[in-house]
Amino acid sequence: MSISPRTAAIAASVSALALVIGFVSPASAALPVPSSNLTCTKLAAATNPTAAFPEPVGRQDLAVEEIALYNAIPDAEIIRQAGGLVCEWSNGLPIYDDSARSEGSVGVSVEYLPFAASGYWRWVVGDPALDPPETFNCLPDSCILASSIGGDYLMVTIEGAISDAVAERLAHEIRVALQLGQKTPFVPPHYAAELDHTCDQIVRPVVWRAAVQTSTTLTTWPVDGWEWRLTASARAAVRAPGCEYSDLFDRYGAGALFTLPGGRWAFRHLRPLLTSPGALTPITVPGMQAGDTAYTRCDSSHTSCILDALIATHWVQVHLPGPRREDGGDLIRRDRLAAMSPILSEIVLQIYSP
Repeated sequence: MSISPRTAAIAASVSALALVIGFVSPASAALPVPSSNLTCTKLAAATNPTAAFPEPVGRQDLAVEEIALYNAIPDAEIIRQAGGLVCEWSNGLPIYDDSARSEGSVGVSVEYLPFAASGYWRWVVGDPALDPPETFNCLPDSCILASSIGGDYLMVTIEGAISDAVAERLAHEIRVALQLGQKTPFVPPHYAAELDHTCDQIVRPVVWRAAVQTSTTLTTWPVDGWEWRLTASARAAVRAPGCEYSDLFDRYGAGALFTLPGGRWAFRHLRPLLTSPGALTPITVPGMQAGDTAYTRCDSSHTSCILDALIATHWVQVHLPGPRREDGGDLIRRDRLAAMSPILSEIVLQIYSP
């Protein structure tokens, strides 16, 4: 197979960068430990993504964008914790997934998880013998590359490129650069106090039900839905469940739980932005140990509250939002701030229980 001059140039650029910086071993790197030796800076040097757009684009922090949009533990930090890479070069309007795109957004986002091709095939929901290991599709002003080539899971989203052909070339250059980088399999860290692997184990539905004082039997529903996006592969790799507590038919919400095992680093990164729906206010319950901290964020009327619990290095976040206006349902029958203490007590109990 012949190699184009452009591909050869990418290979030379990546190789030179690898020689200068070297590969960071898990033993010497601070958490999160990347599985690839490529960073966003090195990827940009190898592929020059800014040249694909008719207006200036710059490096953005996807985690910061997500906090502003959703106020939940960002998918970007979950991908990083799983050893993956997330990068964006844009005009400042988010482009990282369908639900977050803004009209007028221009740029490219990259979500990359090494050794996660099985997740790609779960997302494709097809037979690998029949479905392609890589797809590239464009709509007006928007193109997406999804790839399992190299045994990895890669999603590249491009908005507002000079042309579809330019977008396709950039997407494939990014994939080639990532393949040429060095990578090691992700190994989930071991923690002195492990975070349980399902929402039902972290906060039992019966405890959540009592905390919000609803008479409805609650069950948990995955926040990723049933579509196996790249984030779902990352969430599975780090064992970071996220779910909604709702009725048996998922019609009426009673709040949501988000987790990031070992995620204290992410909380520290984003703490200055955690100002909605109110300021961080310390909260304690019996059983918390040295180094544990927790905060509530509520509006003045306590109709919307968030709990950020940093327990044994883990970041566990609870959302008790206002009623769903579209269906009139609200299973939370208690002051939302008051409901946070029993939920936090359950989190602490489950983390420190043998």
